[in-house]
Amino acid sequence: MELLIGTAGWNYYDWKGRFYPEDLPSKQQLEYYAQHFNLVEINVSFYRFVRESTYKKWHDQTPDNFSFTAKIHRYFTHLKRLKVDEEVISTWNKFIQPLTDGLRTKIKALLLQLPPSLKADLSLLEHWLDKVYKTEIPLFLEGRNSTWMSEEVTSFLKARSIGFVFSHSIKWDSDPRIKTTDDVYWRFHGPEKPFYSIYSEEDMHQYACLLKELNPQKAFVIFNNTYRANAVINANMFKESLNAC
Repeated sequence: MELLIGTAGWNYYDWKGRFYPEDLPSKQQLEYYAQHFNLVEINVSFYRFVRESTYKKWHDQTPDNFSFTAKIHRYFTHLKRLKVDEEVISTWNKFIQPLTDGLRTKIKALLLQLPPSLKADLSLLEHWLDKVYKTEIPLFLEGRNSTWMSEEVTSFLKARSIGFVFSHSIKWDSDPRIKTTDDVYWRFHGPEKPFYSIYSEEDMHQYACLLKELNPQKAFVIFNNTYRANAVINANMFKESLNAC
C-alpha cells in the first residue's frame, strides 16, 4: 500500500510555533511542510480560481515525490449543484487548465465535495461527468448527504472508476469500508467539533488498522481539523499507528 498522508491546506497562522518555526516566512511554509509530509490537499481551489503561475510555484517548491490533491471549485458543486450549461463547460476549462499545466504530474486526485443538501442523483452526476469532467485525473466523491451511501451509488461509482470518500464528521454519516476503486480517500474533519477537535491515539490506531485491513493500492489520508495544528498532530499519530498494527 502506498500511503499519501497530509493535511487540508498548509498556510495557517496558528501553526506558527506549533508546527512552523516562529520566524519562518509564509512563502517558505510549503517547502517546510513538504519535508514532513508527502501529500497536501489544496483547499483554496474550492474558493477561487488559482493562477497557473501559483500552481507552478507550488510544484517547484516541493520534491519530486510530493503529491497534491485539489478540491473542485464550489461553483460546480454548490452554486450550479452539478447542473450543466455552456457557462459551466467553459468555466471548467478555467479551473482545470491552470491546475494541470501548473502542477503537472504532481496532481494525483480531484475531490468533488457535494453540499449536504444535495441528495444522490445519478442521472445528474452522470451528465456532469460526461459533459464537464474532461481530465484523466482520478476523481473522488464526497457526498455529505446520506442518500449517497447506497448500493446503487456504490455500483455506479465502481463502474465509472470513481472513488468514494470516507468523510469522518459528526455532521454526516460515512463508511470507511465502502471501497469503489483500488485507491481510497479518507478525510478526517475532527471527532467532535468539526475542523477543531483532535483525535485520540486510540481513534487513530483503530482507523490505521482498518486501512491496513482494507489494503488499497494507494491511500490518500487527509486531516482537516486544522485548528492549532491538530491536523499535523493527528497525521503523525496516524503514521505511527499504522506501523503499530
